[in-house]
Amino acid sequence: YNGTTFYFVIDPSDATYSGDMMLFGLHGSIPDDPNEDYNFFGFGIEADDDEMRVHVYDGTGALHSHDTGIDNTTGAQLWTLAFREEGSDASTGVLYKDGDMSGKYVIDMSAGGSHSYNRSQEIKLFNGAFCIGHDVNASGNPSGKNHWKGKIYEFLIYNKENRHADNVLIEAYLKTKYGIS
Repeated sequence: YNGTTFYFVIDPSDATYSGDMMLFGLHGSIPDDPNEDYNFFGFGIEADDDEMRVHVYDGTGALHSHDTGIDNTTGAQLWTLAFREEGSDASTGVLYKDGDMSGKYVIDMSAGGSHSYNRSQEIKLFNGAFCIGHDVNASGNPSGKNHWKGKIYEFLIYNKENRHADNVLIEAYLKTKYGIS
């Protein structure tokens, strides 16, 4: 499947925070027009309600912050974030915790702008930057804010949307390795 799958095992140090935190972010110029504004895709904790958030920006409008409704907790936890390309104009993603698809959150990866937000714009960025544990600016330099507070045990990225059977195997391995029930 065309797309991207992220698996990350984390343990935030607290359940509530006074400031936003970014676990990871991808930044870069849009490939069909490198002079246009940068795009962004990221995952973190929003301090105003201590919920996990997915941020999408495609360079054409406002940043779309998806409030997943999934509260931040402490202790080792496995997150799976996957999206597929559904043609040139749209993509959808899904986020869920500890291998439990019943509580999944569906994400509009197109960000509502005129550009589709897909793997070619996000993994194969022109002058792009990928950060783990903090935020970076459009130039790929650390922004000096929104640092992750907590542990990052493992981070896996697949340059495809994995099939359900693959997800089950990878999630079972990570859950066993880190004692996640």
